[in-house]
Amino acid sequence: MIFFMIALKHEHLEDLTKYLESYLDISAGYVIAMETAKAGVHVDTEGQHFHVCADMDQKQYDSFRKTILVKKYQLRGQAKKDLPRQYGCIRDVRSESKFLSYTVKDKNIIFKNIDIKIIQNAIENSYKKEDKKDLTDELMKYLIKCRNQFIITFSENEGSDINPYKIEELVLYYFMENTDKVLCLSRLQYYTNLYLQQNEPNRKIYLETIINYLKKRI
Repeated sequence: MIFFMIALKHEHLEDLTKYLESYLDISAGYVIAMETAKAGVHVDTEGQHFHVCADMDQKQYDSFRKTILVKKYQLRGQAKKDLPRQYGCIRDVRSESKFLSYTVKDKNIIFKNIDIKIIQNAIENSYKKEDKKDLTDELMKYLIKCRNQFIITFSENEGSDINPYKIEELVLYYFMENTDKVLCLSRLQYYTNLYLQQNEPNRKIYLETIINYLKKRI
């Protein structure tokens, strides 16, 4: 199964379904879910977007992406300046059942060639994404628990220092394991700085290292 997002208004559902089916094997299953994001997300479609789960291989998806998403709808696959991406495939899905549950979480779906019991079970186990505040709070708690991975202790003088780049690794790992978000460099730096400046218990002791990190990242 391949999971991807498309930022299009819901009025395109009928045509989008027709286009998708033309790239699938006749017996392939799929789910198309219609969602409306909170204010400030997918502004150009008034928050409307689709989540798709389809039984297709990478070659089929690439053909669909190039012909329909890029040429037909002229959507962006990458963020540019202040413009967010308008479609994206979720890579390295660890649990298809969890992503199916995420796909159907708003229950505004159409599907084909998938057992109704699978859909019902996915809906029963569906969940909402944490809002940004909750996600940030959980991330900071995670970093605090992992302090031993980025605090450097010098046994010869019983001093210590902090490794901001290891924090970046942990932030990226957390997002890959717990969300479907794709972090850009600026957001990665933001979360790292947030931890360093507001959540690190010994931030005043590591002030010089934090300043040097900021200078290198400007």
